[in-house]
Amino acid sequence: MAEVYKDFMKDFGSLKQLEIFQKVTHGQDNIHLLIGDSLNLSVPTEKIAFAFIDGNHDPVYVKNDFNKVWPLVSSGGVVAFHDYGGNLPQTTRAIDELEAEHSEEVREKITEPAKTLVYLIKK
Repeated sequence: MAEVYKDFMKDFGSLKQLEIFQKVTHGQDNIHLLIGDSLNLSVPTEKIAFAFIDGNHDPVYVKNDFNKVWPLVSSGGVVAFHDYGGNLPQTTRAIDELEAEHSEEVREKITEPAKTLVYLIKK
C-alpha cells in the first residue's frame, strides 16, 4: 500500500497527504479530521451526517471504523469508503460484509468504480 500512495503522491511534490487534505479543506469548519490509530480513537460527537473512511485497509480496521460511526449516522446520512472494488479485495469484502450485516439499516448503496468509492446511505 505504501508504494501505491508514494506513486500517487508524486504529483503533489513535497506535500504530505495530510497537508494536501488541509489545503483542500481550509476554511471548512464543519469537517472534523480524526488522526491516530482508529482502534484507540473515539468519535467526539453524537450525530454524523457524513463519514469518510479511508485509513488502514485491514478488515479489522475497516469494520472497526464503520462500527464506530454507523450508530451515530443520522437517517439519510452517508458512510463513504475509499478503495472499494479496486486492488484491495480484502477491503471490498469487509465492506460487503458490513453492508450485509446492516442490510436492514441501509437504504441504498452507491458505487463509483472509477474512483473506487462506495457510499452506504442509512434509512
